[in-house]
Amino acid sequence: MIANAADVPLQVLAGHGPTTKFKLLMGTTESTRDKLASASQMVSLFLMDFAPGGTNIPHHHEMEEEIYYVLRGSGDMVAGGGADGNEGRHATRQGDAWFLRLNTTVGFYSGARPGGEHDLVLAVRSSFPFPPARRR
Repeated sequence: MIANAADVPLQVLAGHGPTTKFKLLMGTTESTRDKLASASQMVSLFLMDFAPGGTNIPHHHEMEEEIYYVLRGSGDMVAGGGADGNEGRHATRQGDAWFLRLNTTVGFYSGARPGGEHDLVLAVRSSFPFPPARRR
């Protein structure tokens, strides 16, 4: 199976604000919005296109780990403590890869300038492998 980013439209996702558009490349077998619905542990593989000054609104995932890889641009990565609202902003740039453990506050604030190229981040979100009895 293959998903090419050129074949996947950009879309705004509820809860992430209008300044970030997503290309949903791959998701779980139950997905109805991803180009490929085939994964079991990986929840989603996607690209985020950040307008100048844009953000995907810091948030957290209680049962999922996430990796962000900055493909283009720079800005502030949010890697905070979780549901406590601590954003923990850190300068980041093209080529940086971030591993974000489950229940960590995560997000990105674009450093792109108006009229310039948008920042581009590749992300992978995976289910944390709890034993079946502990899954919610």
